[in-house]
Amino acid sequence: PVETETMEVETIEASETVEAEETRDLSDLSDAEMEALITEKADGNHELEFILSQDMTEEEWSATLDRMIGYGADISPDEKAAIIDWLVNR
Repeated sequence: PVETETMEVETIEASETVEAEETRDLSDLSDAEMEALITEKADGNHELEFILSQDMTEEEWSATLDRMIGYGADISPDEKAAIIDWLVNR
């Protein structure tokens, strides 16, 4: 019984962490923070320099990120929007 209670508490804390990440405001990230987010989301599949060297439109970035998400990239809709906006407007 004690183990079950502990597991329930851990599960609640984990879901609260996920919710906090999903609702964080990404609009005020610095360039360095956005580069770190992109590097994290690329998960070793692409170097940041390669990503930044791409000259794509908003639609092209959206299709690219959708493809990455299809391959298993953990990118929330808010993160996707923020990444695209930053990449197109940098």
